[in-house]
Amino acid sequence: MASLLSFSGRGEQVPNGLIRQAQPEEKQQIENGTVYRVVVKNTDTADYAVYHVFIPSDVDTIRGVFVHQHGCGMEGRGKSTAYDVQYQAFAKKWGLAIVGPDLYYR
Repeated sequence: MASLLSFSGRGEQVPNGLIRQAQPEEKQQIENGTVYRVVVKNTDTADYAVYHVFIPSDVDTIRGVFVHQHGCGMEGRGKSTAYDVQYQAFAKKWGLAIVGPDLYYR
């Protein structure tokens, strides 16, 4: 998770090479903070992972990461989690980053 936070300017230590694979593809400033869309690509295979990460504004230190795993019957997208105002308020109150992983990506 350190690599997910490092591009926000709040991460300190990132394993060698990981940050090159975890660059944000999109960044959107919204009223309550910033949402990043991150695609982590495995250089040896066609595997990849897609995340939407919400970082609240006016939080100096990220104290933890809340990962919202999708349910089996849901659409399997993490984007809605990052843009949910209730999750954003929760993140701001406790100083958390919110991560919504995608199950299906095309």
